[in-house]
Amino acid sequence: MNNPTKIANIAANINSRSLDIVLLQEATPTTATDLKATLGSDWEVATPLAGLPAQQVLFRTSKYTWNSTTNVGQAIDGTATTPIPTPAVRLDPIPPVDPPATGDPISQSILVVSVHFEDRWKYFPDATSEERRADAKANAQALISNITNANPDNLPVIVGGDFIGKPVDKQGNVSYCDESTPGCVGEGQPTFIRAGYWDSQNAQTKIGLQYGTVIGHTQLRTTTFGFAGRADFIVMKGIKGSKTYENMPKFSTSNTEQSDHAMIRTDIFVPKVPAP
Repeated sequence: MNNPTKIANIAANINSRSLDIVLLQEATPTTATDLKATLGSDWEVATPLAGLPAQQVLFRTSKYTWNSTTNVGQAIDGTATTPIPTPAVRLDPIPPVDPPATGDPISQSILVVSVHFEDRWKYFPDATSEERRADAKANAQALISNITNANPDNLPVIVGGDFIGKPVDKQGNVSYCDESTPGCVGEGQPTFIRAGYWDSQNAQTKIGLQYGTVIGHTQLRTTTFGFAGRADFIVMKGIKGSKTYENMPKFSTSNTEQSDHAMIRTDIFVPKVPAP
C-alpha cells in the first residue's frame, strides 16, 4: 500500500512543473494507478508489462496516445549484468485538428524507457568496485542493443531512471565520479553517452544540483560541495539537447513520506518531421 502523502507529494511535483511524461522505478503494483487518480483525468498509465509493475510510464492523454510496450530487459536471473524487465513505451502525438499539408512540420512519435539497474552488491555483498562497474557496463550495453532492436523506425528515444552512480551517501555528499575514480561504479551513464546518447543535465538551465538524487527515505539536506552526486539520469537520443534540468526533491519532515530517490525532470523539444 502506498503512503497517501508520498503519492500527493509526487503528484504535486508533477503538477507544479506541468510535466507530460513520468517514468517510475521500483514502483508497487498500484503506484502508477494511485498517482493517476491523484493527478486527474488527463493522465493515463501506459500498458505495463504483464505482472512486472516495478518500472512504469505515465503520460498526458492530451499530448500522447499509447501505441505499444516492449520489454527491453529480461527475466530476473540473479545477476546485475543483465537488465531486469524494462518497459520501452512508444507514444504517438495527438494529431493536429487540421490535417497538415504535405511537407508541413508535425510532431513525431517517441520511445520512452524506464530503467532500473541492479547493483552486484545485491547478489554478491563482497563484490569489488571493479566488478560492480563491469556489471553496470554490461547491463547498459544490453539495454542499448535491445532498445535499438525495439526501435525499427528510429524514433527519438528518452531513457530515464536509476543507472547507479556511486559513491554516494544519503545526503548526496559526493563529487562526480568517472572511470578513474576509486570506488566509482557508475558505468551505466557513460556507456549510454559513448553510444551517442545525450545527458539531460547538459542543459541551458540547471536547478537543484546541490541535492543528491538519492534520498533514502530520509529528511533531505544539501551537500557541502555545492553540487551532489547522481544515481538517476535522463538520457536521450535523436533529440537535440535539453532546455532545463532540475533535481526536484519534495521536502518533508517525515521520513516515511519521502521517496527513496528525488524526482528529476528535463524540458526537451522533440524534433518535428515533414508531414507525408
